[in-house]
Amino acid sequence: MEYTPRSVLGKGLPEALAVDVGNLVSPAIVRRLRTTHAWTRQRKLLVIGIESLSAPVAIPCGRELVFGNETIAAREYFRRVIERGDMIDAVISPARDAVFPMTCFWVRIEFVGEPRDAGNYSKKDDGLFAMRAKAGEKAERVVARHLRDNLQHRFTAGMCDSPGFFEIRYAGKKTRRPDRKCTTCGLTFEVKKRNKDEKFRVSHSALRPFSTENALDGWHAFVFPDMKPRFVANAVIAQAIEAGRCEPGYDEYDVWVDINDDAIALSEPPRCSGPDQGG
Repeated sequence: MEYTPRSVLGKGLPEALAVDVGNLVSPAIVRRLRTTHAWTRQRKLLVIGIESLSAPVAIPCGRELVFGNETIAAREYFRRVIERGDMIDAVISPARDAVFPMTCFWVRIEFVGEPRDAGNYSKKDDGLFAMRAKAGEKAERVVARHLRDNLQHRFTAGMCDSPGFFEIRYAGKKTRRPDRKCTTCGLTFEVKKRNKDEKFRVSHSALRPFSTENALDGWHAFVFPDMKPRFVANAVIAQAIEAGRCEPGYDEYDVWVDINDDAIALSEPPRCSGPDQGG
C-alpha cells in the first residue's frame, strides 16, 4: 500500500526509482528519499538534500500542499513535520538550475495491518493524519532529547530519534504512541504541541478532570512553533484549574482549558534521581 495525495493521484503520474531521477524527462512520483539537511534560498525556495541524489530537491517555500481538507505551505510542512533523516515521497521534475524541482512532497508513510481493522479511522485521509500526528511525535522527541541531554533522564529505544518515516497501525492504533516516562526515575511528561499559537492548553472536563488524568508530581511540556519546550509542573496546572484561572473550550473531539498566562510558572524539571544517577 502506498499513500499519494488526491491532488497528485488525479494527474496520473508515473512512478520512478531514486536511481533514475537523473534521467527523468517528465515529472514522476519518487519514494523513500532520505533527507540529510535543508536550507532556503533568498527566503523563497526550500532546498532539501537527499542522500541518494546527485543534487538536492527544491520547492517554493509558499507552494501549497493539500492533504485531505487542509492546505499548508511547503516550508511550514517541512518545519512542522520532517526530522533529520526522515524519508519523503515526492513529485519530482527533471533537473534545472542544479536542483530537482518538486511540486509536492510528504513524509514517508508505512502501513501496518489492514484498513478493515480500523473502523471509521480508515476513512480519514492518511496524509492529513500523518501531518498532524507526526508533528506531535516530532515535538515528543524534541522534549525527550532535551530531558536526556540536559537532565539525564532516560527513555526506551525510539523515543529520542525518528525512525525515518511515519507509521500507521490500523490495529491497536490507540496504543501506538507511548507516554514519555523516564525509565530510571519514573518521572512522567505529557507533551502538548501547538502549531499556530502559544496557548497552554490541557485536556480537562467534568467527566475527566485534569487532576485525575495526570500525576501531580509529573510535568507537561508545551512545544510552540519555535520547537522549544516549555515545562510546567502538573501541580501548577491543577492549582490554576482549581482556582478558575483558565478558559474552557471544546470541539467535536475534545474538551479542554487554556491556562491563563499569569497562572503559568515555567521551570525546568528535576534532574533524574534514579539509583544510577547518584540519587
